[in-house]
Order: sequence, then structure tokens, then C-alpha cells
Amino acid sequence: MHKTFIVSLVLAAAMVCGGCENYSKDAQVKALYRDKHMLTQQKDEMARQLSESQALGAAALQRSEAARPAAAATLVPSAAAAARPAAVDPRRIIYSAQFAIVAPDVAAALNKAKAMAAASGGYMQQMTSDTIVMRIPAERFDPFIAELAALGTVTRKNIEAADVTEQYADLELRLRSAKAMHDKLMSLLDKAAGVKDTLAVETEIGRVREEVERLEGLLNRLRNQVSYSTISVSFTAAALAPQELKIILPFPWLQTLGLDRLLGT
Repeated sequence: MHKTFIVSLVLAAAMVCGGCENYSKDAQVKALYRDKHMLTQQKDEMARQLSESQALGAAALQRSEAARPAAAATLVPSAAAAARPAAVDPRRIIYSAQFAIVAPDVAAALNKAKAMAAASGGYMQQMTSDTIVMRIPAERFDPFIAELAALGTVTRKNIEAADVTEQYADLELRLRSAKAMHDKLMSLLDKAAGVKDTLAVETEIGRVREEVERLEGLLNRLRNQVSYSTISVSFTAAALAPQELKIILPFPWLQTLGLDRLLGT
């Protein structure tokens, strides 16, 4: 009887342990299913959000495309706008000219050219006994070179135009980048920890500052060359000019009298 009771206890314990083990396995399986279900829900939610974002982006693009023709239509000039002066050419062009002129009086021609430059809003940059270099506002370039014919006989004329639009835009871009880097370094200087870091940042700030000043100088020089054209004139006295460069008078008897006698010089 005692042995039978012990055996019964052992069997009951085994059944209890077996039930616990089965319960543990069932709990693990349920947890796995639950985690899988949560992952599936998260994946579906992310897919939904992505789909909504794509739909919003497509709608915005369609609105932008729809608005583009209307914006382009506003660029079509009306009759009133067509009557206004044309817009300023956005290209950056440096104009220059070189002239050789035979004049009866070189000194008088030099003074006249200098006065013409001042009247046009320009100035005399350099002058010798027979040459003058003038800076003239670019918008006055064509009228001014036409007026030079009044100073004598033009024997040589050379006009040049250099398009520096790309160079100008490149300098502007590099200058903006250098200034942005300078501002960033200045903000880093306030956050520098220790003397070593502070000195390193200050050294880089000095280097960038020099680059900013160099680019500003190049840009200002280019801007000045675009705004003011350079015109050089070399004068030769009529008495010293070769025969083929002298002024040809329309009648032989005038040629016999000579230009100097006619002008009273």
C-alpha cells in the first residue's frame, strides 16, 4: 500500500511537470504569433504612410505643372510692356577700343578728347604728349567713339568686346561660398574647447578671410572693367604724318594752299 502511494505521487508530479512544460511552450508560441502580428501591423502602417507621401508629392507636382503655363503666360509682354525700353542685357561684356588719329594740332586734340571724356561721365586715366587713355561709361561707348572722328582723320581703329559673364558668375559663387564658410567658422569659434582648438579655428578663419578679400578684389575689378570701357587714342600731327595719311582736300587748289594755311596755323 505504501509503495502504491509513492508511485501515484511520482506519476502525479510527472503529469504536473509535463503540463507546465506544455503550458510554457504554448505561451512561447502565442508570444511569437503576437510579435509577428505586431510587426505585420507596423509594416502595413509604414506602407500606408509611404503611399500617402507619394500621393501628396504627385499632387504637388501636378499643381506645379498646372501653374507653370499660367506663370509663363505672365512673361508674355503686353502692348504696354512692349512699348517700354528693352531689359538690360544680363551678359557682362568688357568693351575697349584703340584709335590712331591724324590731327592738325595734337595738343588741342588731346585737350578736346579729355574734355569729351569728362562730358560723357568718364575720365582721363593716362596722357602723354601724343596719346591719351580714357575710361568711358559702357552705355556711352558707341556714341563716344563716333564723336572721336571730329578730332581729325582716323587712320586706325580697333574695337574689342570680351564676354566675361561666366567668369563673373564663377567669382560671385566662390565669394558666397567663402563668406558662408567664414560665418560657419565664426560659429565654431564660440564652441571651441581648449586653446588648441581655438587657435586652429582662428587660423582657418584668417585663411578664409584672405580668400574673401581676394575674391572681392577680383570681382570689383571685373565689375569696374564692365562698367567703364577703355579707349586709347594715339595722335599724330598732320605735318609729321606720311603723305598717305594726310587729309586729302576735295579740290586741287585747296590742296595747293595746304591745310595749315587754310586753318590759319
